[in-house]
Amino acid sequence: MIGFGLTAVLLIAVVPMLVNASTEIAEITGLGTGFVGTALLSLVTSLPELLAALAAMRMNAFDMAVGNLLGSSVFNMLALGIADFFYLDGRFLGAIDDNFVLVGLLGLLLTNMALVGNLARVERKFLFIEVDTIATIIVYLLGMYLLYIRGIGA
Repeated sequence: MIGFGLTAVLLIAVVPMLVNASTEIAEITGLGTGFVGTALLSLVTSLPELLAALAAMRMNAFDMAVGNLLGSSVFNMLALGIADFFYLDGRFLGAIDDNFVLVGLLGLLLTNMALVGNLARVERKFLFIEVDTIATIIVYLLGMYLLYIRGIGA
């Protein structure tokens, strides 16, 4: 519990610096804060789940790896609902820029694709990657491209 508490305090201290750094990257590159936040910040904040999933895979606990990744996405969606409850100036989701609806829909779509791909257990592979995984990667890349050309949060 002490380690968890210290790590939580460390995160509370470091996250504002991470957000400021991503804002500076957006200004320097001209990509827009929304795109950088969606692309880079989401990557950095997902690294703990990726490392936990890789560790689970090394232990041949594949269900734990999938549960960790999908559970994290589902929990983040739940956290938005909880944040709405505690937001006192109206609706929390109403205060978010309308352009980020696309980001939320992309997250829902990718999570659902991963869930369906896991449940379907289709064994068709292209080279060494299953087809549903390739489809998820393609949708992610197309979604990021769409965010880029739309100039989300520019």
